[in-house]
Formats: sequence, structure tokens, C-alpha cells
Amino acid sequence: MESANRADSWAAQLRRDLRADMPATTVLAILGPRVLALLTCDGAIALDREALADTSGETGLALAAARRQAIQPLLEGVFLQLCMSRRKPTAKASLFADIYYRLLVGDLQIRRLSGGLTELKPAALTHRAEMAQKFAVQLMNAPENA
Repeated sequence: MESANRADSWAAQLRRDLRADMPATTVLAILGPRVLALLTCDGAIALDREALADTSGETGLALAAARRQAIQPLLEGVFLQLCMSRRKPTAKASLFADIYYRLLVGDLQIRRLSGGLTELKPAALTHRAEMAQKFAVQLMNAPENA
């Protein structure tokens, strides 16, 4: 499937762009806008429209799985580093990655799909990613997550 190949090549390129010695917050600052751009660009929305037209639901399932397989491990790795650097339970890294993803993407895909929102400009992608990072890290640092 084209979307699986695109997501895989996107993830591989991102891994090449990120250095192993980068702080997790820097990685997240790079990763966030790219994830959002990948999921909300015109090409992604065209694929989403194709998935909606498939009455079997198979295209949508495959598309969602390909995107998650490309994105989730990267986010979990970043949040694992953040948990370790902040002495937080590493078992919660997946939870924090999921919270971040939900804050980052929110309803943007459906708003793009429905025509209620045009493709986001780089400054808007960066701002949205910064806010998602800020709030996810605040939740991570909350006393009940010690």
C-alpha cells in the first residue's frame, strides 16, 4: 500500500535527521511539526478520502496501522528518554506519547477532511507542536506522575 511505504520512508528519513545525542525535548520539537504535517497535508487527506470511500473499511484500517507503526515508536522512544531524564516511571512513556499525540493532532485531520480547514502553514504546525509538547510535559511533571 502506498501510504505504508510513504509512512515508512518518512520515519526512516526522520531517524536519519535526528542525532542520537539530541536532548529528547529537541527531538520532540523537530518531530512534532513533521508528524502533524505528515498527517494533515493534502496528500494525507487525499488518502483519507480514499479510505472513506472504501465501504469494506480495509483501506482505513491499513492506513491507520501504517501511520501508527511509523509514528508511535518514535514518540514512545522520545517519551521514554524524557521519563528517564526526569526520573519518572518509564512504564508511563507510552501513555505520555499517546497524550502528546492526541494533543498534537486533535481534530485537525477531520477538519481537513471535511474542508473546514486548509493545509496548515509551517508556523501553525510549529505552534501546535509547541503547545502539545508544553502540555504533555506539564502532565508528565505533575506530582501524581512521580
